[in-house]
Amino acid sequence: MSGFRLYTKENSDSTVVSNIFLDYYMPTANGSYVKVYLYLLRCLGSSDMELSIPFFADRLENTESDILRALHYWEKVGLLELSTNSSGEITNICLCNPKPLSTSPVTGHVLPKSAPDLLHSTQDVTTSDIALASGNRTVSHCKNYSPEQLAKFTQDKSLQNLLTVIESYMERPLKPGDIQLVVFLCQDLHFSDELVMYLFEYCISRGKHHCNYIETVAIGWKEEGITTVEQAEQASNRYNRDFNAVSKAFGLGRMPAAMEQKFIQKWIREFGFDTPILVEACNRTILQIKKPDFKYADSILEKWHKNGVHTLADIKALDNTYKQSKQNKSSTPQTKNKFNSYSQRNYSAKDYSDLEKRLVEKNFRKS
Repeated sequence: MSGFRLYTKENSDSTVVSNIFLDYYMPTANGSYVKVYLYLLRCLGSSDMELSIPFFADRLENTESDILRALHYWEKVGLLELSTNSSGEITNICLCNPKPLSTSPVTGHVLPKSAPDLLHSTQDVTTSDIALASGNRTVSHCKNYSPEQLAKFTQDKSLQNLLTVIESYMERPLKPGDIQLVVFLCQDLHFSDELVMYLFEYCISRGKHHCNYIETVAIGWKEEGITTVEQAEQASNRYNRDFNAVSKAFGLGRMPAAMEQKFIQKWIREFGFDTPILVEACNRTILQIKKPDFKYADSILEKWHKNGVHTLADIKALDNTYKQSKQNKSSTPQTKNKFNSYSQRNYSAKDYSDLEKRLVEKNFRKS
């Protein structure tokens, strides 16, 4: 990838960060995007730098895709002007002065006029963070409500109070994406205020503040039919217990990864197995193939499911049936082969005497 030239139409004697940027643009932006913008300002004062996307990615310890997303984000909100060549590679970046902003009709926070899409969260979450996601979603993702829709929804006093509580949980002013999510939970998923508050409390207690993570957990709860805080507590405790139990039985020393979690969810939801049965399948996997293998454990549990196993006693009974069948098979007489399948003839003393006479006569004739 080729390099690009960075310049500004303004004075670049020093690294200066606009107060407008700090007050209005920065609070609604992803933290990694802010890093990219600030380092662009820093590079303006160093004409000897050879700038490129790989350089920024290495310098900021980020991926090239992340750098490109940040640049396009700042272009959307009007802080950058990007020029590209015929191959689509960035050749020039022009930094523009922050422009006056309009206020959000929902919270009073200000948003760039050129970026209404900021009302939707831009933060991503890795698949390993999704502990309670459903394997096959039947509930749609969070909608991107218009400012007019949000203004109408937030006229409700109950929702206003809920947003205030969520803001105290987050320990920061709510971002547009947070408000979008809360409205989605109440209007589309029909969560009660108590369930929404517990959802945010639960996710934040796990160190997860991203809207995408909270949304994923919420959709998982909706698909499981969870409608109360009590049900959510039971589901959360169940998954944590089972995940930890499987990890310990397999000696993973970590929580199961996303694909591994799908197996556990299958064993819980589809097969309906309790923790002791999951642990037993993991133990047998280790004893049989000497390593943790979710596919092998899945084959064991699928067999038990088909045989109507519900308890450890059922597994023991199934084992005994198998052993008895094996013993019966080993004690059954072998089937006769072609040689001894014919009926045997019994010879008398007279038969042997006649046979001896015939042999003597035959030899006599030859001589």
